[in-house]
Amino acid sequence: MKSNVQQPQRVVALSLSGLKVDKFACLFFILGIMISAWFLHRFIF
Repeated sequence: MKSNVQQPQRVVALSLSGLKVDKFACLFFILGIMISAWFLHRFIF
């Protein structure tokens, strides 16, 4: 039972650290899309 109590906390900690990484990855991804779209807009129009 003790291991069953400890495991969810570990999973929550892992998912939280994963969320932090995903947030930064999403931010960089959105920034990259915006910058590339801006460059395309500048060069085409």
